[in-house]
Amino acid sequence: MFLKTSSQKVNPEAQLGLSSLTMSEPEKLGLFEDILNDGISLRVKVTGRSMAPFLRGGEILTIKKVPHASLKKGDLIFFKARHGLPILHRIIKKRLNNGTNSVQTKGDALLAFDEPVYENKVLGKVCAVEKTDPDGKVKFINMESSHFIGRQM
Repeated sequence: MFLKTSSQKVNPEAQLGLSSLTMSEPEKLGLFEDILNDGISLRVKVTGRSMAPFLRGGEILTIKKVPHASLKKGDLIFFKARHGLPILHRIIKKRLNNGTNSVQTKGDALLAFDEPVYENKVLGKVCAVEKTDPDGKVKFINMESSHFIGRQM
């Protein structure tokens, strides 16, 4: 995983001396949350399959903190689930629940919807995806482009 600053890539394990440090999932999530809340983009490697076929695992995502009002249907968001685990799923619908803004999310490969994700649980939005094809060619997808809608590539 890499952090991306305005002009360079910094390996956080080397930078923070974490290569020999074992961190629990809640500690990692706390670190990710702090990084995003400080206005720094976070670059992470996809490991799950819940977003297939769009994300199959191995892609590099750039995630950044954005205002909740800017989120829209089709966006991929990184959020903290009820049990404190980080999840990355697609927004299906925005809604107002009990006077609080929330979004309905779902993994592309999953049948069931997630529980509503409230504004304070959204850590960031995927703004770019880097995919490597079998020939080793890297494809960059700008998720903030108005030309990108849903799963189209």
